Amino acid sequence: MKKQYFLAIAMFMLLTVFAACSSDDNLDNGKGKVDVASKFEFPVTFADYNSDVQVGNTRAAANSSDTLKHEFVNMGNGIVADVTLQRDKENLSGNPAKSASTRTLPNSDYTMLAYQGGVLKGELKGVIYGGSFYPNVGDPESMSLAPGNYDFVLYSTSYFTRSGNNLTLTNANEYAILGRTNYTVTATPQKQKVSFAMKHTAARVRVKFNTYVKVQPSNFNVSFSAANPAEVPSSAVYDAATGTWSTSGTGGSFGFGGSSAWTESGSVTYSYTSPSYSYIFPGSNITNLKATFGNTTIYTENLYGKSLTFALTPVLASVANGSYLISITFHYNFLYLMTDGTTGLFSETTFGGGTKTPIAVVISQSKKLAAALEEVSSDYQNYSGVVNSGVINIPWSSWEPGSTFTADGADGYKFTWEASGSADGTTIKANEQTRFPAFYSAAHYTPTLPTGKTLTGSIVGKKWFLPSLGEVLKIYGALKDIGPAGGLYSRSMGGGMMDLNYWQWGPYSEGHLSGMAPMAFVQVNGVSPVSLMMTSSQSSTGAGIAADYHVEIGGYSQTVRPFIHY
Repeated sequence: MKKQYFLAIAMFMLLTVFAACSSDDNLDNGKGKVDVASKFEFPVTFADYNSDVQVGNTRAAANSSDTLKHEFVNMGNGIVADVTLQRDKENLSGNPAKSASTRTLPNSDYTMLAYQGGVLKGELKGVIYGGSFYPNVGDPESMSLAPGNYDFVLYSTSYFTRSGNNLTLTNANEYAILGRTNYTVTATPQKQKVSFAMKHTAARVRVKFNTYVKVQPSNFNVSFSAANPAEVPSSAVYDAATGTWSTSGTGGSFGFGGSSAWTESGSVTYSYTSPSYSYIFPGSNITNLKATFGNTTIYTENLYGKSLTFALTPVLASVANGSYLISITFHYNFLYLMTDGTTGLFSETTFGGGTKTPIAVVISQSKKLAAALEEVSSDYQNYSGVVNSGVINIPWSSWEPGSTFTADGADGYKFTWEASGSADGTTIKANEQTRFPAFYSAAHYTPTLPTGKTLTGSIVGKKWFLPSLGEVLKIYGALKDIGPAGGLYSRSMGGGMMDLNYWQWGPYSEGHLSGMAPMAFVQVNGVSPVSLMMTSSQSSTGAGIAADYHVEIGGYSQTVRPFIHY
């Protein structure tokens, strides 16, 4: 029994020795430290721009929207610029072809620092290869760390100037990257991993213009700069001990844009994105910028020599690894009829930064005539002979002056609401839903309004009506688009034959809108006037007439766009 007792003690002591030897395998020469260079692995990945945790103390608060700032700027030449600053997701992991996982890390030298409680405990130099950091073989500097919690910093040596704990960046670019991670070093296991997600230390910015009318990208000439150079630092310093950024100097480089290689996209509205990014230091004010235009025409305005300065509030400074898109949509300051019966420019509407709700586009100020933003449906409009007191004679030549299409007096209100507008002198077509559904639909139209919004003021009691042919044709010329000032041409059927029931604005084609008239409606969430609309006009043979920017005699089942005299 006593022999067995001593044997058990001996075996226990032997096992303890083996266990101690096993746990000491990671320790350096019995000094209680771990040889990091030989015992650790350092996987390295490339983080996306705008990732949740930015480099250093520039952690971005979670934001449910990518839009950071928004402001309307009246350029004073009929154009209103809608400026939005938002996070740019173009090259993020949502785009597999350009995601972080597909990008390779720059081939250059790297240095890894280890801090504990803000005190430097060691450093290693090395390279990144195959997705991992490898300390230089035979480097006289080594890193042996006692078990404990550390902050590890890995940076590209080529792009930083180091002085103690400070890493100074003097050239903002896409290649200056840095990773920081926290890890607790233990005596076991045999191999440990300290993973780095490398992030850009600079922020990047680019611009996108949006228009309602197509612009040739080669003619899009604009450049951006800081409105106040003092708000753009010329260098940035990263304190590796604390993980914080500071900046110094003023007048840092901040310019982008140009006159070529803009990327075009879109069909109803058109977008033009700058070909490259501008890289800036963390802490740069990206909400106070100046755009200077070269030989660029937007809508009816040539912007040569003009500048656009905008100061979004509150001020937003860039953060490391941030990617930003400045999106500028150009609107035109058309005149609108509002819910209170007043008229006002686009900039006064809720769509242009104002407070008023538009219900119609003003077509003629002298006649106080406006076209509804919406179209309404109507049953089939069939006539049994001439029903109007005034008619339009069907032309018999290939070209007719504009006066031909207003020969009925161009008075849709009279044809809709007055007995004198009917051939029998007694019928008010606005009240005849069965016989005259198009007139009835227009006359009983009520604008669709936001919740809680009602018609007030002088607009109350005003009557909507089915516009005449002449009034519909006013839309396009009045809104700076093509217009039938010189007359209309009948459509060629070939072989010298002409279709006298179809009239267009060109001798060989019906023409194309520049986009100005559609923009007047679309920019306030209206329906574009690019499809045939039923008019209140009638031919001398009793045929109905439909029109948009061409005329079809014999149209009966088109959409209805109500007009109003305000």
